[in-house]
Amino acid sequence: MLYFLGPWTWNATDTCWQPPAGAIGSVDLRSLSQMSAAGPTALGQGLFALPDGSPSPGGSYLALGSSLTANVSTANRSAWNTRLGTTAAQFTNNQLQTYIGETLSRQADAAGTNRCKPVMPTSAGNLEVMLGNAVAYRRAFQGTADAAWGPIQTALREGYRAVRQYCLVRAAFWENQGFPLLAAYWNAKYKRFLGARLLRYARWGLTRADLIPTDLPDEGDLPPETTVSDAFTRADSTTTLGSEWTPVSGSTWGISSNAGYLVTNTTVPPDAMFNTSALSDPDMNGECELAGVANAEGGWGVMLRRHGTSATRTFYFGGPRRLAAGYISKVVAGTLTDGTIQGATTNSGTQTWKLDINGTTLTLYQDGVQRATGTDSSIDGTSVGGLYTGIGGRPPTSGRYNSFTATDGLGGGGGNRRRRILMAAR
Repeated sequence: MLYFLGPWTWNATDTCWQPPAGAIGSVDLRSLSQMSAAGPTALGQGLFALPDGSPSPGGSYLALGSSLTANVSTANRSAWNTRLGTTAAQFTNNQLQTYIGETLSRQADAAGTNRCKPVMPTSAGNLEVMLGNAVAYRRAFQGTADAAWGPIQTALREGYRAVRQYCLVRAAFWENQGFPLLAAYWNAKYKRFLGARLLRYARWGLTRADLIPTDLPDEGDLPPETTVSDAFTRADSTTTLGSEWTPVSGSTWGISSNAGYLVTNTTVPPDAMFNTSALSDPDMNGECELAGVANAEGGWGVMLRRHGTSATRTFYFGGPRRLAAGYISKVVAGTLTDGTIQGATTNSGTQTWKLDINGTTLTLYQDGVQRATGTDSSIDGTSVGGLYTGIGGRPPTSGRYNSFTATDGLGGGGGNRRRRILMAAR
């Protein structure tokens, strides 16, 4: 593969950011504000992989060669540090894989204010960067002794803060509506989130004090929840998927013959639905059986780590695209970056698509076969899943969602507890 550092390109037709033409993989090195800014003016940088023999994208793209273990030239190191705000003296060596991995770890920005946020440990205990469906950087995480612990700890603490605040707002809402059981559910939700994080980081001996911001109280933790699912086995409807689903403003969803589908849409793409039964662990996977996959001109599938209002919605999503591709993309504060991770597929008939998030490694499966994998560190701290459809104003209204399941990466107690609470509260 050939590696390039440079800007994302703006697709005015589909109103989204994309990798340069011919890219087979990318890693987003932009700050959150740069990701959320619509084009056409490109802000920030991305790392892109193109097949061997590909022509250079030209322009301001920095050619980094084809070897991850080769030293980056003096001129390219200078350009890298200038563009990304990294410090030459803080890299442990001059190899390209080191520049990639350490930009996303020890030199990352925990808040995503000035450049990319840090990669997070996988379930195998590694810090890794996947690029072009291959390993670009991987090493064992060392817990509090790790050189990247500073930005990683800050990211973990701020993720907990955001989840806690969201849950407290939801708890207050349900308390005011006269539903104390639902209020209790949301008051426990962020403690389950913390419980999931403690389980995930137990191998390094981390405690609640390591994961809770110093200005917040220690309110304890609870075991995480496990799975939410929906087979849409309800009466046909042209107005709703059901009480546990919330449409993004401008889209209407329904049920036909025990399958979910998009009825109408006026939303700037992509539109989405999300299941309000939030899980506990942001390391999670979502899976849906899709019927009519050949209709995937505009892309559709499963959506994870969803948060924000209709205007500021933020999430990852993955599934089939047209007849021969699988895409993982993201929306940050309402702005789409499309095809950050992609692979070749054959899309037809009825297929099961699964998106898995493990730390900051995202992997897409088609009928149990891995089709694409890559790294993105921009979205963390939430565990809401659901459905999406309709890139570029081309929603496959003839397509059907036969089922949806989202599962915590860790497991634990709880199951579909919120569904039982909703039934008891009615």
